[in-house]
Amino acid sequence: MNRILAVPTRVLSRRTLVSSLETGGHAHARKPVALFSAHPAYFRPLGLVLMATAYIPAIYFYYDITFNQRKAETSILVGLFGEEGFLRDLNLCVVFTLTGMVTFWAGRVLFFHNLNIWSA
Repeated sequence: MNRILAVPTRVLSRRTLVSSLETGGHAHARKPVALFSAHPAYFRPLGLVLMATAYIPAIYFYYDITFNQRKAETSILVGLFGEEGFLRDLNLCVVFTLTGMVTFWAGRVLFFHNLNIWSA
């Protein structure tokens, strides 16, 4: 009967548990990474302005392609690269969409003060 009630030695000598927060294992347990050590008051409205205005050029060139037969885009490209330039057929809507994605991400970093925004 004493053997049944006795606690085995193995149970008492277990290793301590290591949290995945300390090892960097699971994404939900990771700490957010700060891009800057202090968060000045003007970073939040600056980030909001960047997020609000990030896609305005892309929207403008999208409507230029859809309703205006690329007249504004063509005049800009001819002015920059000439009539026979190599980049004359560049699609500025795609360029400004990618630029808008980067700008929106930078605005979110400024607004929320961390880089842990990939799953949001």
